[in-house]
Amino acid sequence: MSLLSPLSPLSSSVNPVSFNKEQLNSEAWKQTTYSQSEIDRLLQVESEGFTTAIEKAQNEIEVQFEQVKADLDHTLMNELKSVNKRLQSLEASLETINESKLSNNSQALIILVALSIVLSVANLITLFVHHS
Repeated sequence: MSLLSPLSPLSSSVNPVSFNKEQLNSEAWKQTTYSQSEIDRLLQVESEGFTTAIEKAQNEIEVQFEQVKADLDHTLMNELKSVNKRLQSLEASLETINESKLSNNSQALIILVALSIVLSVANLITLFVHHS
C-alpha cells in the first residue's frame, strides 16, 4: 500500500469539473472522494505498518549482533587459551634449557624475563577479554 495512492487526487487525470461515466466508476474518482477520516485511517494503518517493520528489523539486527558477539568472544577465548598454552610450553622448555646449561645463565635469564613479560601481557589480554 502506498502513501500516495489514496491521497493523490492531484496525480489522477480526473478533473472534478468535467468527468464522464467511465471516470465515475474508475478508481481515480473513488480516490478523489475519500473523506478526511478515511485518509487519516489509511495514514495510521500505513504508519503502524512502517513502525512494526522497523521494530522487527531492529530486533532481528540485535539478535544477529548478539550472536556475532558471542561467536567472536568464543573464538577469541579459544585463541587466547591456545596462545597461553604455547607460551607455557615455551616457558617449560626454556626452564629445561636453563637447568641443563648452567654456563649460559645470562642468556636463559634474558629469555625467561622476556617470556615472563609476554606471559604477563597474554594474561592481561585474557582477563580483559574474559571480563568484557
